[in-house]
Amino acid sequence: MQKSNVLLLTLFKEKEQKGVITGKFYEYLRAGKPIIAFGYTQSDAALLLEKFNSGNIFEYDEIDRLTVYIEKLFSDYHHNKKMVVDEKISDFSRAHLAKKYADLIVSAI
Repeated sequence: MQKSNVLLLTLFKEKEQKGVITGKFYEYLRAGKPIIAFGYTQSDAALLLEKFNSGNIFEYDEIDRLTVYIEKLFSDYHHNKKMVVDEKISDFSRAHLAKKYADLIVSAI
């Protein structure tokens, strides 16, 4: 994953699945690479991508918009522009989440 320049993620395209976020999504966020996601564009995943400036989500038939985005990513890569990722993404690392859960369990005992 760290050798990749862009990460591709397929998510659910149905409105009913808009709140479903996969573990792979969080792994990709933490990688700090641009994410091209396919799924429902009004989903929680779309909100997080925007919030953390981590990529873009497309409906499965949005070829023109996807093409423009890929061209932008390629141009940025060609000009050595790195994606600026929100530092709060580290909150989603497995180590941070494990510590958070461990603290929660200890406080409940």
